[in-house]
Amino acid sequence: MTKASRSPSAARQLGWVLCALMSASLAACGSGEDRSSTAVGAGSPPARPPERSAEIVIADYMFVSAQIEVKAGAFVGVTNRDGVDHTFTAVDRSFDSGPLRQSQTGVVQIPTVGTFEFICSIHMHMRGTVKAS
Repeated sequence: MTKASRSPSAARQLGWVLCALMSASLAACGSGEDRSSTAVGAGSPPARPPERSAEIVIADYMFVSAQIEVKAGAFVGVTNRDGVDHTFTAVDRSFDSGPLRQSQTGVVQIPTVGTFEFICSIHMHMRGTVKAS
């Protein structure tokens, strides 16, 4: 066999090998799930989510519980039930949930005693107040 007669077969084999490698690479990428982990410490159990003193729901471009009272240092859960992103952000920036996607829940800590106005930093007409004692 001459070199020219081996080329199409060799090229076809190379094509199949490259195709198989690309398929294996894509399969290794997975479904886009985050498979990373955070080490807490050797032998430590994973950190428990903080106990929440209050829950706020966002629906229809409004905070359903726009006035809440908690103790200073309390954790507040915020769940977005709208189809667009929202935030739970103190006007003075002392807490901020960051963007919350649909059905996502964020948790913020109310830092000190006081009254804190909060907004959605994406939709500024959404407002409320947290009173911490």
